[in-house]
Amino acid sequence: MVVIDDRNNGWRSLVIPLACMDELVMSSVMAVSAFHLSERAESHHLVNAGMLYSKAILNLQKRQDLHQYDIHSRYRIIVSIIVLLLGMMVNGSSDFPIMFRMLQSALDMSYPTHSRALDLISKLRDQAFQIYLNRAYSVQAGMTAPADLISTFKQMLESFPEALPGEHVLVWPIFIAASESHDPDHQQFFTRLLEKQFHRNGFMNIAKALESLRRIWARGADENWTALLPKQPVLVM
Repeated sequence: MVVIDDRNNGWRSLVIPLACMDELVMSSVMAVSAFHLSERAESHHLVNAGMLYSKAILNLQKRQDLHQYDIHSRYRIIVSIIVLLLGMMVNGSSDFPIMFRMLQSALDMSYPTHSRALDLISKLRDQAFQIYLNRAYSVQAGMTAPADLISTFKQMLESFPEALPGEHVLVWPIFIAASESHDPDHQQFFTRLLEKQFHRNGFMNIAKALESLRRIWARGADENWTALLPKQPVLVM
């Protein structure tokens, strides 16, 4: 599953050492390995992949109340779920949705603040995607993109608490929403947010993104700014 098999191979450097220390991780590793081996004719009768998988699931069920475990134990539980999830992906198992929901629940329970941040980030990215598509489509169809898309994006962004982690990854979605903004108040709002991120991390690409926005706004609402993005030699992030 790794792209480059070198000393940074997480399976070898992280998962296997954890498996040697923790029975739960070991049961997940054995189950996934057994499924892999069972696909080979000569190994078909040597391992019972189904039995090992059932054992791994049973061990997870015994530890489903994460609140009674410390952070290190929770980490190993999450690693075990990820290992099984990867196994389900590789083998095309119908249990994949179940395992994925199990991972989501474990992460939500272990990192509730992060869970809320990720949910908001996901919604904001989706909204920015819709803003982009609406602009690209409206130019072809001779229509105007719905103005409420920008208002909804702004409201969601305002609901993002200052203390939540992950705000810095919203630079690109903000840039997209700002590009479609024609209301001066909205433009000032997005400008302030991007300036705040620039002062926080000092990334020059954000300053250049602000320059691009001013050029887009100066062209007016009829400008197809989506056609300008490929011509921009700067990656906004």
